[in-house]
Amino acid sequence: MTAGEMPVAPSDPGARRKLVMQGLTWSVIYKIVETSASFVAMLVLAHLVAPAEYGRAAAAVGLLMFVNSFGAHLVIGHALQLSDREEPDWSMYWSLAGCFQIPVFIGCQLLALLCRSWPQYAPVAPLLHIAAFGVLLDWPGQISMAMLTREMNFKRLKSITAVSVMTKLATTIALAVAGKGAYAIVIGGNVMTAVPPALDLLIVRGWRPRRGWLRVPSLGAARTALHFGGQQLLSTLTSSGRSALEAAVLPTAVGFGGLGLWNRAQALYGSTAGRVTDVVMETVYPFLPRSRHDEAQFERHATAFLQVMALLAISGALFMGFEGHAVSRVLYGSRWVAMDPLIWPGAVVGLSTTLFGASSIVLLAHSNLRACVVIDGAAALLGVPAVLFALATHATLGYGIALAGCEACAAVFALWHVAQILGRRWLRPVFLPAATAGLAGSAAVLIARVFASGLPGIPRTLVMAGVFFAAELAALAAWHSAALGRLIDITGLAAPVARWLSQRGEQRAVPLGDSELVSKTPGPVV
Repeated sequence: MTAGEMPVAPSDPGARRKLVMQGLTWSVIYKIVETSASFVAMLVLAHLVAPAEYGRAAAAVGLLMFVNSFGAHLVIGHALQLSDREEPDWSMYWSLAGCFQIPVFIGCQLLALLCRSWPQYAPVAPLLHIAAFGVLLDWPGQISMAMLTREMNFKRLKSITAVSVMTKLATTIALAVAGKGAYAIVIGGNVMTAVPPALDLLIVRGWRPRRGWLRVPSLGAARTALHFGGQQLLSTLTSSGRSALEAAVLPTAVGFGGLGLWNRAQALYGSTAGRVTDVVMETVYPFLPRSRHDEAQFERHATAFLQVMALLAISGALFMGFEGHAVSRVLYGSRWVAMDPLIWPGAVVGLSTTLFGASSIVLLAHSNLRACVVIDGAAALLGVPAVLFALATHATLGYGIALAGCEACAAVFALWHVAQILGRRWLRPVFLPAATAGLAGSAAVLIARVFASGLPGIPRTLVMAGVFFAAELAALAAWHSAALGRLIDITGLAAPVARWLSQRGEQRAVPLGDSELVSKTPGPVV
């Protein structure tokens, strides 16, 4: 099968809506499978891998992120920005990807050799040598995933992603059982994950680029993709440069042990609420750029997207802040009790980065690449004071609190840029329902603690989660039923219930579609 034979996503609004629902369905199925498998893996790894090994792996990944900021994702993402009338030239993207990934592989190997010359970072060098081979596997892997996303073939996309997760977890657990520590994390997460999509593209689907792909593409053919990649590079460099700075400074400032504790504190949010927000972002984003030529329509779509993201992110952060210690005992065990003071800062960082990421997606979908570069640069600069604070105090908790404040400022700055394209009416409908639901859930949890204090770990966590989210849903149904209907609809849950609840609200919400993602009214609603 050649690039020209790849199927194209339908342009009919009804067919598109069906694809959205299919995408959400497969995303939910994938997340259930991934969460279940990751939960089991987490229970195993938390007892096999020491915090210092987590910190060692985190330092290696931070340096790898900087080198990989020059990778093929810069230009491959351009294929998703094309309109329905333009079919991506996948052979050209394949050739461009090779021009990026091969130098990145060499750069990663050189960085590993450089790390060997410093005793403090010598333990990271072997991990970088190994992770570099994952960069080469990402070459066909990224092409494969971009093709499936462009086709909106969510069934195959999520199936392959699920296989990648299973491959990653199986490899990680097997190596952890063998006592490989940080090697288990890096090989599983940065090498084996890229194998299934690469095999699917080249072996299962049998796709091949055009003859002559070894030649560098002509500048005329690749101009727009390179221009897009160049602007993306500025954003990527700022964020990855900050990761590299953290990877270079934190092992000295707080040690690999402290870095491992902070890494797990952030992962506590990412492995719970973060998984839900990822589903929404991954599924909805391909549809946002297609309405950017109609400003009124784009404003409604983007406002609805941000409203749902705020609801999910604020709820997850508050619950994790109040009950994270109990969730940590269930997931990580008592071995990680030293992480408890870091849970609230980790939850704030998770909330802030989710809102920042959602804002970035809206700006990117609107083709406002300059704003993306500006907010990424600001976020990178705002992280520097936290790193300097850690270097001065050698306190992991102080670093976590400082970073939480910096991330919150970055999120506010990103949302301010979103306001420049959405107008002034979006702030209240986006954040008022989330604040109302979050306050109701938090109050319910604080009251329920009196009655649930004697319950063991898992039953207590389930009870408190049920109380928290039941209170949130009740608050939304009472005061923001339209927002609740939109939340249910955009997450693919019970469309008839969404319509019934929306009819009771101030304005009516309709299911996601091409012509109207959320509302038939001229502006955002509460």
